[in-house]
Formats: sequence, structure tokens, C-alpha cells
Amino acid sequence: MKDIKTYIDESIFGGSKDVVKSTEDTLQQEAIDELLQYAFPSKSIKSWMRIELGADGYEINCTNPYILNISGIPAEGLKYKISKFTGKRLNLVSLGGSDLTKIFTPDCEFNGNLSISWCNYLTSLEGCPKKVNNFECSINQNLNSIEGAPRECKIFIWGDNGANNKKMPKYDMIPTEENIRRYLKSKYTAIDLY
Repeated sequence: MKDIKTYIDESIFGGSKDVVKSTEDTLQQEAIDELLQYAFPSKSIKSWMRIELGADGYEINCTNPYILNISGIPAEGLKYKISKFTGKRLNLVSLGGSDLTKIFTPDCEFNGNLSISWCNYLTSLEGCPKKVNNFECSINQNLNSIEGAPRECKIFIWGDNGANNKKMPKYDMIPTEENIRRYLKSKYTAIDLY
């Protein structure tokens, strides 16, 4: 006679496609629920957004004209990082980390606008997607360097950052129009500094 552990092991690992599929679905839903706890407005979000857990991380598809707002991710970051974003705009607000390496995968595919604001712990843009449609970075009190910002975008907006950071960034990473133009790979980017 088999013991209960043997029956459980056989049912889970014996190739029963229903059990494996159910387990995968449960794990994926737990991962999606983790991201949704930081998204707002959370009540209606599932009707206009599709989130999947791909091989590299979260794959987010927002239906236009909706904007995805993510707020309050702790310093530890996300269990799974964002590997793909498609939509009008992603707003990151009040992040707990000092950079974006725990939010995005290194090769994140980003098709939309990215806004980062009110992130008082943010000291570096390291981990930011390399290419976005438009980039806006504002009111991040400890961020005073463009290093790590997207290299390709149509519009680059930088304003009211670095108010509390007395440490000087590398000279060529100080957010001036000249430095931003040299930093960007996009030749015709509109730059707005305020």
C-alpha cells in the first residue's frame, strides 16, 4: 500500500497535465496579484490591462487611452521585474528603491511613455529602459544625474530633481541641455528642463 506522500508526488509530478496547468495558473496569478497591489486604480484595472508572467518577467499591455500608475514599491523591488510594457504611459510614483534595477529587466522592451516622480529614495536611474517614447523625470529629491536615463526618446523632460542631493554627479551627467543631447542617441529629441 502506498503512503499519502507517494500519491501526492505521483499526482503532481506524474505528468497530469491538469494538475501542472492548475499549478502554473495559480503561481502566475500570485505573481500578477503582487504587481496589482501597487497599481491604481486597482478596481477597474483588469478590464483595460493584460498582465502576463513571461519567461523574463511581467509583460504588461495597457489599452489606450489608459495610464498605468504604480506606487509604493518597496526597496526590495518586485518579485518579478517588468520585461515588456506596451501602452500609453507608465507612471512610477513613490518608489522605495535607490535605482530601477529591481523594477525593470536589463533588456526591457518599452513601448510607451515613462514618467518617474516623487521617488524620494531614488538616487540613480540605473535599470531604466534604454528606449521609451517620451521620458519625464520630476520631483525626485535625491536624483541629480541623467546617468541611466533612456538613451532614445522623442521628448526628454527633467524638472525639480536633486533638491536634497548635495553630491555632485559626473560632470557630463549633470542635467543640462548640452549634456542630455550628448547622452541621447536620438538626434531630434525635444528637451524640456524646468
